[in-house]
Amino acid sequence: KYPMQIRSHSVENEVCFINLGDEYEVVNLPQTQILNSPFGFYSLVFDYEKEKKRLKVEQYFTLYAPRVEAKDYHSVVEFARKVDEAETAKIVVRKKSR
Repeated sequence: KYPMQIRSHSVENEVCFINLGDEYEVVNLPQTQILNSPFGFYSLVFDYEKEKKRLKVEQYFTLYAPRVEAKDYHSVVEFARKVDEAETAKIVVRKKSR
């Protein structure tokens, strides 16, 4: 019924490195996720840097709209659900056999 006010323009950018060393190998990396809506942008990128023997995970999230009209609530919730779903992606590694 009423507009939703988001306190501020939000931007988050995180990069995480996971060193695998010589004992572990990547079995599966999730696909890159890119979500764009009128309310925000989200990306989650997985990269295996084989020569450095490490995984790189980069996440970027921003909200554009400081005010969301009641008629757009469903679209905002759907965007948030897709972000939540993307963040459940699993990286699979295993110990190398000798």
